Amino acid sequence: MRVPSIYANGYEKARAMNPALAATYIAHMRIGDPAADAVMVDLAGLKAAESSRLLRAAMEQKEDILRDAPRSLQDFVNEVATLPAWYDREAAFRGCRVFLENSDQFLMGFAGAAIVEGFSTTISRSFAITGRLIDDGVRRLKQNLRQLLDMFLPRGIEPSGDGWKLTLRIRMVHARARRLIRDSSEWDQDAWGLPINAAHVSLGAVAFSARLLEFATMLGAPLDDEDRAGFMAVWSYAAHLMGVPEALMFHSQAEGLRLFRVATACEPPPDYDAVAMAHCILNSAPVVIGVTEPKSRHAFAQYAFRVSRELVGDALADQLRFPPRRSFLLLPWLRTRGRIARGIVRFFPRLAKARERRSFLHILGLTDLGESSFTYNLPDSVRSDE
Repeated sequence: MRVPSIYANGYEKARAMNPALAATYIAHMRIGDPAADAVMVDLAGLKAAESSRLLRAAMEQKEDILRDAPRSLQDFVNEVATLPAWYDREAAFRGCRVFLENSDQFLMGFAGAAIVEGFSTTISRSFAITGRLIDDGVRRLKQNLRQLLDMFLPRGIEPSGDGWKLTLRIRMVHARARRLIRDSSEWDQDAWGLPINAAHVSLGAVAFSARLLEFATMLGAPLDDEDRAGFMAVWSYAAHLMGVPEALMFHSQAEGLRLFRVATACEPPPDYDAVAMAHCILNSAPVVIGVTEPKSRHAFAQYAFRVSRELVGDALADQLRFPPRRSFLLLPWLRTRGRIARGIVRFFPRLAKARERRSFLHILGLTDLGESSFTYNLPDSVRSDE
């Protein structure tokens, strides 16, 4: 096994924790997504409009169009259109309810910590090369929040659901971007492995699931073991759809956290790309929620940095060059405020219904990309502005 050079030191640390999992993880640094990559090879010779038409037909399972599609795309659709035997629909329903009932904590934990922590790794390098996040951090953050919402609507992650379609769309974009970045002069495969590799896809999935559960709890979401299992039931299937290979799959929070610890141990310290992307995400947060006036936006961004620091910890926050810690801690106040709010609505059912409605409409607003449907256009250049 050839270890990409920037992971050599971290790999030794990870081996001390779990040698078998560390070896499996590093081996997948040189593996992409065989099924999706095969589709990209076959679509490469087609015009953009035809490629988009075939991908739309695949996601909408239009068999009359798919008959003339490349065999790789037909095989891909047949594979992802079948629910795996281990998928637990009842647990997934509970996960959807848990997410919607605690959406404030989950969305804050996602934008303020899970995505920041995920991009503090070398996952950021592919995005930095494309410029896709730096150029339009607001849109990127909205897209991630949109995926979360669509996944956690009841049956949204199941075949033909919007969460299912959007997750597979992201997988196709990853496959095209992997091909473009790999063939560019800016990528050093010996040092970095394959761009958007299977190991990093699995790391992103556990950051957005097992770690997000920890962050939501820190923010005051009252979650029991069945709640956590339900949330992970949705995300395990989402990871499967994203192309996470069986060797790196996880089905519980404990399994996800074990993978997360080994994966992050392999990573080098955050570099300039990671720092820039973390700041881009947190500075985009005010605009996503509608705060655009310069002074108010700056104040809210500083608040976001404070919350993020308390969630991800001082060590990582210092590496990402966040503003220094203040003496007044926000997390205890946020947890107390949440308990008070839950106590009030428990005694006033009408208030609870109104609160749930406002919360759901708020999420819809946060994830509004101004589009009535998904597009299936694929990137045709490494640089997003091209």
